[in-house]
Amino acid sequence: MVRKKSRRIRTNPNQKTTMKKLLVVATTALLVMGSSCNKSESSLAVLTASHVNGVKPNQVNVSNISQQGKTVSWTASTPKGVYSCSLNGMNQQVIVAQK
Repeated sequence: MVRKKSRRIRTNPNQKTTMKKLLVVATTALLVMGSSCNKSESSLAVLTASHVNGVKPNQVNVSNISQQGKTVSWTASTPKGVYSCSLNGMNQQVIVAQK
């Protein structure tokens, strides 16, 4: 029986470092993206509550968030009803209308 020598693949030490850095950057990006979604929902809840009398931000449930250009639109459910909301990023105008 003849044994063949196994060949070991040599890796460049710089390549390992680059891959580790890439993994750290990708993980950090995913964490930031996830946390920014929650933050924007809470910001939209605060905006909605400031336009609906007697409603606190923790009573607002934000859904259906969409963005077209600089305008963000969302639906807000509150104890006082369901609202269609939008924020114009150009002039920071907030529109909250009950459905």
